[in-house]
Amino acid sequence: MLEISTTKAHFNGETINAVNARELHKWLESKQDFSTWIKKRIKQCQFIESIDFVSLHKKVEREVGASSRIEYLISFDMAKHLSMLEKTNNGHLVRMYFIEQEKVARKLSNELMTQFNQAIIEYEKFTDLASQAGKTFSLVGKILKPHAIEKVERLKKQIQPDIFID
Repeated sequence: MLEISTTKAHFNGETINAVNARELHKWLESKQDFSTWIKKRIKQCQFIESIDFVSLHKKVEREVGASSRIEYLISFDMAKHLSMLEKTNNGHLVRMYFIEQEKVARKLSNELMTQFNQAIIEYEKFTDLASQAGKTFSLVGKILKPHAIEKVERLKKQIQPDIFID
């Protein structure tokens, strides 16, 4: 769908994925010239340099001599934002893509929540079962322990009464 090359760039002390804004502008088929478009969008959306984008001054050779132009590397988040604003066919494709991704995320989130709730119920059942088993074991132990001690004592006396000293 999106045929724009990605690169790594340093944003606010972090290395993140980025795209060239000029390539995005071309892919979005905006009718405005790039310089006007990017400056307008940065101001309109309140993007912040070094957080949402970095600008690079680049020298370019032209027929009349060298001049410079500003290249913008923009974060994926900024690229998504810009793409969803653009009222072109490709902008529409991006909007539809993210709407579908939200549906997938919502469905996955609901499924995970259901599984989580089921796991909590199973855990609570296990905890109750373990608690009941502990109570039963303790009760049985209280009943059987005196009988077991008494039996051991009788057996000691039967085997060799002289060996065991109290």
